[in-house]
Amino acid sequence: FDTNMNFQALLNAINAASIPSQMNWATGVAASNPNWKSAFRKVGEVEEFRKIQLKFAAHYNDNIKSCLALMRELAPHLMVKVQLRTYCALFDLCVQQNNLNSAKELIQAEFPAAQITTQKELLVFVCKKRAEKALTAWRSDAFSRRMGIIQGQAYTATMNGITKTRSNSNYGLIVEGDVCEI
Repeated sequence: FDTNMNFQALLNAINAASIPSQMNWATGVAASNPNWKSAFRKVGEVEEFRKIQLKFAAHYNDNIKSCLALMRELAPHLMVKVQLRTYCALFDLCVQQNNLNSAKELIQAEFPAAQITTQKELLVFVCKKRAEKALTAWRSDAFSRRMGIIQGQAYTATMNGITKTRSNSNYGLIVEGDVCEI
């Protein structure tokens, strides 16, 4: 970390244990100083830090499995294998929104009329229903994030009069194919 990066601001945000403080740091300090991106990339190249990331990423696997279980309950023939985009979108959903539980009844009630024929359609359906159960201010952002992953490019979503566009240069890195038979 470079000396002009105000590392103390990051420590203060982390130590405050406050999501608003951390978000303010991320959208303010980090976004305005390109050295942060470079520093975090360098940290990501250190094997020990990658092990730590994988350890904490694994905590979401049970939540992803519960999402997959609901999707299999709805359409087992579409979920024999899990597509990479499905896994990635569900991982993102679980990081941001924990799971599908708050939308489960809505998903189950509306699924029969949805006429879904592909895993991608099912994924879009459950992601949209889960986004509809988020706090109003975050609905379009949550859906835009998932759709960006699903479509592999920036996606603009409008929900409850709020429009958000999520873009990520890494969307294109997600290749078509199955990850496994989770």
